[in-house]
Amino acid sequence: MTFLPSWMEFRPDGIQNQSSSIPEFYVMASNTSNYKLTASTANLKYNDILPYNTDDVPLARELLHKAVSGLPSFFKEKVPTNILPYKTQNEAQTREFLQKVIDVLLDFVKSSNDRSEKILDFHHPEEMLKLLDLRVPDQGVSLQQLVNDCATTLKYQVKTGHPRFFNQLSCGLDLISMAGEWLTATANTNMFTYEIAPVFILMETVVMTHMRELIGSGWRDGDSILAPGGSISNLYAFLAARHKMFPNYKEKGIATIQGQLVMFTSDQSHYSVKSCASICGLGTDNCVMVPSDEQGKLIPRELERMVLERRNKGHIPFFVACTSGTTVLGAFDPINEIADICDRYGMWLHVDGLLMSCNQMSADYLFMQDKLYDIKFDTGDKVIQCGRHNDIFKLWLQWRAKGDDGFEKHMDRLMELTEYLVKKIRDQPDKFYLIMEPEMVNVSFWYIPSRLRNMPHNKHREQELGNMCPVLKARMMQEGTLMVGYQPDDRRPNFFRNIISSAAVTEKDIDFLLSEMDRLGHDLAFILQSEAKMHLPATIGDYTDFYSSIHHATNVGIMFRDKNNALMPNWKYIPVGYHGRASSVVISGTPIHRPHGQTLVIDGAPPVFGTSKLMDFELEMAFFVGGSNKLGEPISAQNAHKHIFGFVVMNDWSARDIQKWEYVPLGPFTAKNLGTTISPWVVTTLALEPFIVDNFPQDPEPFPYLKHSDNFNFDISLQVDITPKDSPVSTTVCRSNFKYLYWTAKQQLAHHTITGCNVNPGDLMGSGTISGETSDSFGSLLELSWKGTKPLTLQDGTKRKFLQDGDTVTMKGVCEGDGYNVGFGSCVGQLLPARELKF
Repeated sequence: MTFLPSWMEFRPDGIQNQSSSIPEFYVMASNTSNYKLTASTANLKYNDILPYNTDDVPLARELLHKAVSGLPSFFKEKVPTNILPYKTQNEAQTREFLQKVIDVLLDFVKSSNDRSEKILDFHHPEEMLKLLDLRVPDQGVSLQQLVNDCATTLKYQVKTGHPRFFNQLSCGLDLISMAGEWLTATANTNMFTYEIAPVFILMETVVMTHMRELIGSGWRDGDSILAPGGSISNLYAFLAARHKMFPNYKEKGIATIQGQLVMFTSDQSHYSVKSCASICGLGTDNCVMVPSDEQGKLIPRELERMVLERRNKGHIPFFVACTSGTTVLGAFDPINEIADICDRYGMWLHVDGLLMSCNQMSADYLFMQDKLYDIKFDTGDKVIQCGRHNDIFKLWLQWRAKGDDGFEKHMDRLMELTEYLVKKIRDQPDKFYLIMEPEMVNVSFWYIPSRLRNMPHNKHREQELGNMCPVLKARMMQEGTLMVGYQPDDRRPNFFRNIISSAAVTEKDIDFLLSEMDRLGHDLAFILQSEAKMHLPATIGDYTDFYSSIHHATNVGIMFRDKNNALMPNWKYIPVGYHGRASSVVISGTPIHRPHGQTLVIDGAPPVFGTSKLMDFELEMAFFVGGSNKLGEPISAQNAHKHIFGFVVMNDWSARDIQKWEYVPLGPFTAKNLGTTISPWVVTTLALEPFIVDNFPQDPEPFPYLKHSDNFNFDISLQVDITPKDSPVSTTVCRSNFKYLYWTAKQQLAHHTITGCNVNPGDLMGSGTISGETSDSFGSLLELSWKGTKPLTLQDGTKRKFLQDGDTVTMKGVCEGDGYNVGFGSCVGQLLPARELKF
């Protein structure tokens, strides 16, 4: 039988007694004299307290204290077991504990509505963990600690009710709903059956009926429930559509369907629509994303075209999900046109934004069919999760407080504020760019920092503005004064999406929003990565280049002497090196001109002056000195790591023909000072520690001043590419490794300072050309072409003995870890033609 007493009719505008004969239990339950508000508060309306009236904090506090005083109590004194329900005699302690918790909550409410307070106190996760005690203890903590835990939790919580929180579709903090949430938690029931939640079930029935009436008179006799969120609503719609087309699917399953089901939704729809296709076995390839227009609205003609396209393939279009207020742009799809298409092809139309459910999944075995009431009020058979959270009371209570008129005024006010924001953006075209006219409370725009204000608006500028968004948002988070969300869409890079949904927002908050964004962002100088110009990481006072690869030294010795006399007698005793020119060390990307100089074309003949014909690269690495030593005080090899800051990749450009003529007797000079290129990133020795390998075996044993007990060699993969002028193709000509070096960086620095030479921070020490044993690991063209006798063939078919004008040399270094890499950036330089000289 139906048990819906005529004396109890729940309506959003109040409870009306339709009979003078009221059951005794209702009279007892209605005895609210213990919870009467003071006369000055009792007759106020919802908009007389927070967040509408920030002056009346005490009134809000009284209201909520009265709401709490009627709650069953749970806890006091030292541990929770000292209070209700464990010790029924401790009601006073229970009330004291709950009142303290309420004080914490009300202080948070006050803070959330105080514009002088920050929206958040931001800390990175590792910092936050140090501020909080989140341990789950073996023994329960005291009631005081629980109160402290509540206060600490709210201290670091984002104040989504703050008037300047514009980040998400949060509607601010409504105190009436909050009081309803407290009552809901106190009742501690779910929405499974009328038997367990009679008042809430009837309340939901009446509220849902009223909501359907607002949509249209034809919807009054339908059915609906509150779903946990839009994602579940979309899933219910999918199930309803499938059941409508295939009523036996519940019992028979997928075998019922002969053909491929296809669903359609906008490319601007919520991701949960596509998720339905995944979790229900349809497959995301069969969730067709229909293009939208510039405003983010689904294009009906594209929908119909895609439906016909799928039908022609023998597929079964059955479901279309459109949106009333898209997540990003707040766009409203043209529902009437879409509905006509659905009618033509027999498809179910779901509008994301309405509340609905599928009532075909009845779990009859869960219910006693002979209950004393009408089981249509058991809503457990309408949902997937069976036991459903009670969300109706806070909505019902808020609706009673506001009425239809109050909600209408609330939405009108939000739209007025949205229009105000749009006007303010248009009034400042130098600082803000409105992306489109909003249909809802979503306002999409870019902030324009001062550096970009004179740039024409094009795709390039939009990319730059998009790059600014996360940087400016980070400043907002650190400052804590403002929160606005950002994200891209299919047509644009990142842009700000401002949401106006809180009743606490005023025109002054909108003004503050724009002025604060300008204050935080006007000096942003973020540029595209492709256009960023790196600079030398340090002022290089002195530069030394070593000659520490035994394979390279051996190869050169064989070419210029003989195999049996490849290494000079001193090579295995000292890290050979020479002092280079610091002034010509340049950052990656700097072009190098082919040099002029003296060369010996014919042995025995006089030298000639002209441009170098044998330009070469040398694959090296180099370290920057960190710290200094006093003049006269050597740095020991054992402690040298304390003076080695980090490493870069280095190209020691070399004019081989000039070098051959000039290096006797004092070594390289102008053949090497034309330019030395380094990569932009200095990778510290600390970052290289995971890649330490054994030092290169040394024989004979070094002198004591060159000994160190630890390994200071690194597994760094190195590569050299050559790209001819105007060629889209690069050729990798060398793959080598830092670990092939005979002398370590610690030994190089120890030898450099053994005489008492002082070094300074920023001094650069080159390793020398790094060659391996195999020909593909030789670190120079001198070796790769074996002094020009074995030309290399590049990918474009051209050959190289030495570098040609226009060639770009790219060197790279990377340490390959387990699932991660540590890179040095590219060391790039192009060889340009020699400059014209006039004497």
